[in-house]
Amino acid sequence: MAFDSTKLKTMLVLPLITLLAGSLSAQSVTKNGITYSVLSEAASTATAQAEDTSIKEADIEATVSINDKDYNVTIIPFNAFKDCDSLASVTIPSSVIMLGGNAFQNCTSLKSIDIPSNVKNIFTNVFSGCESLESVSIPDGISAIKEGLFNGCTSLKSVEIPQSVSSIEAKAFKNCKNLAQISIPAAVKEIGDSALYNCQSIETLYIPQNVATIGSNALDGMDKCSGFYVNYQNSNYKGDNGVLFTKNGIVLVKYPAAKTDKEYTIPESTRVLIFNMQSFQNCSNLEKVNVPVNMANNLAFPGCNALTDVNVASGNSSYKSVDGVVFTADGKELLIYPSARAEEYTIPEGTETFAKETFNNCAGLKAVSVPATLKLVGLQDYFANCKDLSAINIADGNAYYKSVDGAMYSKNGKVLIFYPFAKESEYIVPDDVIMVSGNAAADSKMKSVVTPENLGTIGENAFANSEIKSATVLSNDSTDGSIGTKAFFGCDSLETLSIPYIYAIDSLAFGNCKNLKSITRDIVGNPSASAFDGVDTENCVLYVPAGMTAAFRANECWNKFKNIEETGVNTINNATDNAESVSVNGNIVSVNGYKATVNVYTTDGKLVYSGKNGSFSLANGIYVVATGKKSFKIAVK
Repeated sequence: MAFDSTKLKTMLVLPLITLLAGSLSAQSVTKNGITYSVLSEAASTATAQAEDTSIKEADIEATVSINDKDYNVTIIPFNAFKDCDSLASVTIPSSVIMLGGNAFQNCTSLKSIDIPSNVKNIFTNVFSGCESLESVSIPDGISAIKEGLFNGCTSLKSVEIPQSVSSIEAKAFKNCKNLAQISIPAAVKEIGDSALYNCQSIETLYIPQNVATIGSNALDGMDKCSGFYVNYQNSNYKGDNGVLFTKNGIVLVKYPAAKTDKEYTIPESTRVLIFNMQSFQNCSNLEKVNVPVNMANNLAFPGCNALTDVNVASGNSSYKSVDGVVFTADGKELLIYPSARAEEYTIPEGTETFAKETFNNCAGLKAVSVPATLKLVGLQDYFANCKDLSAINIADGNAYYKSVDGAMYSKNGKVLIFYPFAKESEYIVPDDVIMVSGNAAADSKMKSVVTPENLGTIGENAFANSEIKSATVLSNDSTDGSIGTKAFFGCDSLETLSIPYIYAIDSLAFGNCKNLKSITRDIVGNPSASAFDGVDTENCVLYVPAGMTAAFRANECWNKFKNIEETGVNTINNATDNAESVSVNGNIVSVNGYKATVNVYTTDGKLVYSGKNGSFSLANGIYVVATGKKSFKIAVK
């Protein structure tokens, strides 16, 4: 049956949404894993889609017989072959005029595809997620590269875009990291948001004369690009030595990430950098930038890891620089600390705040001195990835924080807020500390930690991935105290752990501590069943008080440990240590002379007494006494 595309286009009057819907008609037939369904009786047209996602090869027929009538296959509908991750080969016949949205999305085995010249409409996300697709030729007559068309096609190396295309829509080539070259047709007026985002292999980009709009983040992540070149007849943009500007020069749109110059002076006419496009993102060779007097907005240099100095012209009303560091003109906010400065830095007095990004990835920064004027809350989050940082020193008059030996605490000293990454020490947490905040010492080079008996809470990820070899948590808080989720997660060097009395141990608190060899524990408490997931419970020894093995074996968490050994703690009636004493007379227990709090527990971890001096009555049984210096058992008979 001859195929007349002119007749088809005249007769095809169904609404567009019907063409893309891909719903199976009652009139359909399945052949070789492909289901063909009648689209229009009048036009004698049909659709083709996968019977299921297991299909490996799709040789789509141009003409198919359904109920003894021939139909031309014209539409690959919406979701037709979506998620067919074994589909390696597709043949599309010349009868097809449309590819519906998501038609081949996530066909991860598909390496190439030929799109017939009769196809005039290719809708959104058709090849999105086709991570093996290496090359494709788009037929002439297509007017737009639709949104997300090749998004995530990480193997795509080349693409031929016809001159009929006037728009490259949002995310069209996003994350095509191996796309080395792309030729933008002269008719293109719009490059949409994130259209070329993370196209890491493009080395130069030529922008034709009709481009009027370049969307947010459209050129971000092009880390090998050394130049943007603009047709001189373009009335909206211009290039200046490979740097992209608006035509009037007021806005610096994009500085090429791979441009080899070490120093760059922003032109006097420039007033604004593009915030959403991050004009100077990942400029790996740039060491020094000179900022003109009229620069007013969005000054930022994320990922410029060679940058040592940013110098602002005198008289700028928005910014000022002090020794290559950028502040607001009034000096109250620190805006840019160049990430390649390898030194100790004293934030000037008068500075009140800075952004979380200011010191991000300052790998060479060794110490920071914080002035009394700084008003930031949550300061621990502001030094992410400053892996050489060994000290934070807080001025005495600061209203929010104080420092002791380079570690940062709340003003009242009750909360450990931040322990610098590169600070190597055997750390004894001060007696006043009752809480270690989340992430406080995560990723640090701390070698060991001993906490005070007053400690109540260790926050989530507090010591995660640190270099700790031994940890002793002397908290006597057996009712509300807790070791938070993933508090010591991933501490590969941790070998010995003592956690006598703290009650709750949350999920994965010691997860993946693969080299943990021994744990000392005096009460069963309330550990999560997953608290020690990833620990070698076949070989790690759990030490418990004499007579308590059965209680530990009855617990879901502790029962995972193959080796539970009882320590030689004796059951006694009287214990004395100079002026300090605990005595038992029948059911009466007396505590005398202690300066620190004495806690008495049942063997299952319930607190029955807390104090320094006094007498109290207990039921018959065995109890654990924790004095802060040592622990022992008493028998009440």
